Amino acid sequence: MYTSLIVLLVISCAAALPNCPPTNGYLPTYFPHETSCSNFYECSNGIPYTMECPRGLDFNPRINVCDYPERAGCRSTAEVPQTAD
Repeated sequence: MYTSLIVLLVISCAAALPNCPPTNGYLPTYFPHETSCSNFYECSNGIPYTMECPRGLDFNPRINVCDYPERAGCRSTAEVPQTAD
């Protein structure tokens, strides 16, 4: 029973990772993280590596950069910190 539970847990964790291309192209391949706006995956030879944006920035999958939360579009409007004008 415990073996089945461990196998199921490993399979479910592996399924959450992005499907990286087996080789690197001219430009890196990025994927947004499934639970954290400020994290993302960078693929290298088929392996996804978790990367973190600098404090206060979120990953913007439209342009593959760390960006201001209001521009990245990951968080709801209520979650985006307001900036002083």
